[in-house]
Amino acid sequence: MTNSPKAALLEERIRAYLNEIESPDRTLDYAALPCDVLLVVQAINDWSNGALAEGADLRLSYACADPCGATEEDVLQLVERSRTDRAVLSPVSAFNLNDKDELCYSKLQSAYRLTPHRGGSRRDAVMIAEAQPVDDADLAMKLWLDASVEDCMAYLEHQMQTHELALEPPERETTRNILRNALMNISVAQAWSTIWRAVQNAAALSTRQYYNRAKAARTIPKKIDAFITASLTSKQPLQAYDRIADNPMGAVQTLMNTRFGITERTTGAQARQIFMEQAAAAPRRRQEEDEGEDDWIELHRVELYLRSGELSELDRFVLNSQVDVRLLAGPELDESTGLYVAALAMSSWYGFDPLPFLAEIAVYFGASAVTPEIIRKAQEQAKAEGIKGHIYHGHLRAVSAAVAASRLPDSVRREAEAMLDAPAPDLADACRLLKAAQPESNVVGLCWRGIEGTKDEWTSDGIIACGTFSTRYAALGDRYLPPARPIDLVAAAATGKTDALGAALAASIVNVTACPPEEAEPLLRALIKHLTALAEQFRN
Repeated sequence: MTNSPKAALLEERIRAYLNEIESPDRTLDYAALPCDVLLVVQAINDWSNGALAEGADLRLSYACADPCGATEEDVLQLVERSRTDRAVLSPVSAFNLNDKDELCYSKLQSAYRLTPHRGGSRRDAVMIAEAQPVDDADLAMKLWLDASVEDCMAYLEHQMQTHELALEPPERETTRNILRNALMNISVAQAWSTIWRAVQNAAALSTRQYYNRAKAARTIPKKIDAFITASLTSKQPLQAYDRIADNPMGAVQTLMNTRFGITERTTGAQARQIFMEQAAAAPRRRQEEDEGEDDWIELHRVELYLRSGELSELDRFVLNSQVDVRLLAGPELDESTGLYVAALAMSSWYGFDPLPFLAEIAVYFGASAVTPEIIRKAQEQAKAEGIKGHIYHGHLRAVSAAVAASRLPDSVRREAEAMLDAPAPDLADACRLLKAAQPESNVVGLCWRGIEGTKDEWTSDGIIACGTFSTRYAALGDRYLPPARPIDLVAAAATGKTDALGAALAASIVNVTACPPEEAEPLLRALIKHLTALAEQFRN
């Protein structure tokens, strides 16, 4: 069979298709994708521990100990949601030929590969998905509702299997519709309690003389509906059940928990309110039809590197001071360095506001709170003095007074005063201050990465910082400069391993310099000469 013309044709079609999906122009503008699709990308990447961003081929599992989807239907919905004009997830296995000799595949059996972002980088595709705020509450709500219904169906399946009961497909769809309507008013955990009661009733009926298991199972949808309706009518809340080990969270439910704080005890109404608040605060994404606009992309992610597996009280204080900075995930251990990584997102590099940051630092070290009233009075005084830009300078005065009145350690005070004097202090400055504030802060260093430009021409770069050390960080497609991981550079800087830092920076110079091998040696020797001269200047 393997040598048949049909098998040869199948192999030829598969080879051509795989070459097509890996062609340089097979990319997507992730900044223009709907927010529910981006949430799915982030959810699957988190579920795969980052393998999706690295180009791995993933089979989306269900009904197992670590499922991507709670049920078969859940996985199918994830696949369908990823099908835009070009699929975000491209199938790469489980192919066959149909009656017309066209290539087809099994949605449940296939593995999937992430389509790169414009420019060829899958990492940037995931970074955009993680940083883009929810800007359409309806799409986010539908994603949560679809996943929640399947979370309930997975629980129902487990309970029925325990009692050797089963529903026919029409009855399953009826149950899904009942749960979909109910979850606007109740939580998944409350739905589980109605499912448990309905299955217990059906199991008891199945033992009666004039019943059998099939007939008893058909009562389950009606019982679930009756229990929910009775609760809503009587205003008596349903009991909420805890998640059982045999019903683990799928990828979307896990993301809803970690990113939005939505759990199995969150009702649909509460989830919608969360999404509406997110959408109201989200900056409007430019549409292609907006006249005179270039569909500008600006998305930013920050990785904080910590000494321990939790943010300290001071770290939490300063993070909460930043309206435009939000925690995405972590802290999680990086085993090779022993540092912990916390992922943050903000809408722009200027999303960091140094004045609230410094105010929280001062308050933590004993100063009185810099209240809106104090800021307003300082601004009025600056205005009365005729100071240009009195709004900013008044705020600056109020924070400077708090810093002066605080009990800051000398090393931290020097950094705070430097930030107050700087024309545009940024996250690298904040990182230097927090490192000086150890052990009150657990922050060792950071890496900021940003994408900006239009959908056709964009750049991705950033900064790596650890104490007084900082260097630029650039992404060229899937190549990163310096070529070492940012966390490795921070770990080297934190422990004084200058040789490792020097090797990484030297490799960066080589990577961005293109010349024939016969010219490379004299060029590098000339570089060594000039760097040695610079080193002598610094020593003197």
